[in-house]
Formats: sequence, C-alpha cells, structure tokens
Amino acid sequence: MDSLTDVIDSFDEIKLIESIALFGSFSSSFSDSFDDVDILIIARKRVVLNFLTYLSFKFKERGLDPIIFHTILKKPKKSNSVLFHVLNYPSISSLLKNEWKPVLNYFRSNLVPIYGSIDFSEVIPYYKLSKKKLFKNVLSWLNSIDSKEDFIAFKKYFIKLTPLWLSSYPYLDLSCLDLINSLFKKKTSWKLQLNETIRLLAV
Repeated sequence: MDSLTDVIDSFDEIKLIESIALFGSFSSSFSDSFDDVDILIIARKRVVLNFLTYLSFKFKERGLDPIIFHTILKKPKKSNSVLFHVLNYPSISSLLKNEWKPVLNYFRSNLVPIYGSIDFSEVIPYYKLSKKKLFKNVLSWLNSIDSKEDFIAFKKYFIKLTPLWLSSYPYLDLSCLDLINSLFKKKTSWKLQLNETIRLLAV
C-alpha cells in the first residue's frame, strides 16, 4: 500500500502546507493495523480542512474508517477506526505564541517531520518551567473532568507522559508523579482519585 508520505505528496495543495510532522504514537505507512496518529500541520485552516478530507478519502478507499479529532480532552472511542489527533497552526509564530509551553518543550525534541524543511529543534526554544507552570494546563483539564470515561482517558495520557516529564525536568521535585501513578492502581472510586490527583499536583 502507499506510504503515508506518498499520500501527502499526492495532495494537490501540498505546496500551501509549510510543514507536516508526527508526534506521540504513530505509524508511517498504511497497514491492516494502525495505532493512533498524532499530527501537527503548519498551514492555513482552509488548506488543512482540504487535506484532511483528502486523507480521509484515501483511507476509505482502503476500507478504513478514519476519525479526526482536535483535542485529547475528549478523545473519541476507537473501535475499528483509525484516530487522527490533529493540531493545526497557520504559522510557526502562531504555534510558539499559542501552544502550551510544556507541549512546545516536547515538540522541540520529539516532532518527526514528514513534509517541509522546518527544523523544529532549531525554531522552538527550550522553556525552563516551574512545577506550577508545567502542570497548569493539566490541572485545568482535571478540573473539567465530569465522567469516569474522561478520567480514564486522562489517566492513560498521564501515565504515558510521566517518564517524559521526569527526564525533561530533572531540576523539579516531581515525586508527586510516582504517588499519583500508585494511586491509579488502587481500587478506589474515580472521583476520589481525581480529587487526590488535583491535590498532589497543586502542592
């Protein structure tokens, strides 16, 4: 089957896209088994919408059912679908201005460009963060959770990022992360775990 790069290159308006990069869990080619695809696209919204329509069409040609979503706060159920988590910014300056600083630190060393010539490790500065700033948006997410399903989605994200936080911010006391991950293993109610996680991150 065509690789993901081949599909991108065959898009009619590809020259209007400045960069496409993958991050997180991804697969670089079409296959019978797909992981979720996290993708950053630097281009105007209209072009991105056209690109996503085209990408969906190519997947459906192969009997796959793509679902595109734009926030991890409300991740859709996977079932047999391919999930595309899409971040879109019209320019690098917009990305730097509007994206969460912890996410930018992650992008600086983990984005994998598959189209365009942007060197993200060069254009994204490293931000030295306090514990409060590191978890500010995580706490906002926690405070918005109102269902067990949303909390389970949060836990998966949190467990996945714990090693990255520990390695990226060695100057911070992040002992709370081990306490929270231990908490997640206990057979207590999700609401109790939610409130305790908020308390530990806010200290």
